[in-house]
Amino acid sequence: MPIKQPPSQSRAELEASLHAICVERANHLADIRRVFAWLDTPNRKPAIMAFTEGPERQVAYRFEMALRGEHICTKCGLRQQNGETPAADF
Repeated sequence: MPIKQPPSQSRAELEASLHAICVERANHLADIRRVFAWLDTPNRKPAIMAFTEGPERQVAYRFEMALRGEHICTKCGLRQQNGETPAADF
């Protein structure tokens, strides 16, 4: 019994796919550049005011937390400051 091969993509379809991937990567790079530009600003706005909803704002939140010495506990999901145990662990 012969194995059916899926139809191969044409050159134009492959070029269109490659172009779509390049555009997507360029957009992600632009997002990263905006976050780094925000970080380099001496009197930067809080993340909530500097970015609209989306991944940029979430990354900016994480940077703000790191700069304040906070992190999210992977066990309990609560915010901790400087290694302190959250109240829920008592």
